[in-house]
Amino acid sequence: MPITLTRSLLVILLPGFVALAPWAFWFASKVPKFDQIYKTYDILANAMLVGLAILIGCIIEIIVTHFEARWDKQRDSEFSVHANWYDYLASHPPEPIGFRYISRRATTLYFELAMVIASPFALTGLAAAYYENFNSALYPQ
Repeated sequence: MPITLTRSLLVILLPGFVALAPWAFWFASKVPKFDQIYKTYDILANAMLVGLAILIGCIIEIIVTHFEARWDKQRDSEFSVHANWYDYLASHPPEPIGFRYISRRATTLYFELAMVIASPFALTGLAAAYYENFNSALYPQ
């Protein structure tokens, strides 16, 4: 699988869906007759959910990139990371040894950072859905 496709799936789509899914279920349970609306406009609803997941994933990636840039600046002042990295790249042929491994590792780390941001949103949505269902079970209307 190409690295860009893997990166898009792992860093944008998956965290976006994780953050969105509980809120989408909560929204569907709050809107009366949502199932009928969904049956009528299923393609549009699915396209909107995927688009919203991509948007949320992009926002999460922006947040993660901001934190990473701050951490990089702190580490560069201590360890001269940029100078050492460019020296390493200049000392090898066009594709340095371990380049693919480093690229996969960077994608994995971006995924982990994105999930750190997406998980609280998902847990909050799950808690909201659970609270609504638990409350309605205890106090039927």
